[in-house]
Amino acid sequence: MQSTDGIYLDHSATTPVREEVFELMLPFLKERFGNAGSLHRDGRIAHNATEEARGQIAFLIGAQPEEIFFTSGGTEASNWALNGLVDTPLRLAKNQIIILRANFDSLSSRFRHII
Repeated sequence: MQSTDGIYLDHSATTPVREEVFELMLPFLKERFGNAGSLHRDGRIAHNATEEARGQIAFLIGAQPEEIFFTSGGTEASNWALNGLVDTPLRLAKNQIIILRANFDSLSSRFRHII
């Protein structure tokens, strides 16, 4: 992606939305903004659209729809994965976890908590 101010290189923080994704999302951003967990009409419409997207993503990567989870962003997804490691019976040994300087502070503090 290129802007008038230069080339955008911080895709780990936020990434531009592809035009075709934007077009598909537009109705849900403007008029169909129901909570997918709600039972009212707009909630059911949002839920059905979410489940359709889940199925499409699963198909594209050869997964089952129930294996696809949506999170609000990278920190939530990473913390979810780390919590899964902590809660498994096959917990990794302390010397098997690698912390990179590039990790978010919230992840680094979570690493320190579990090791």
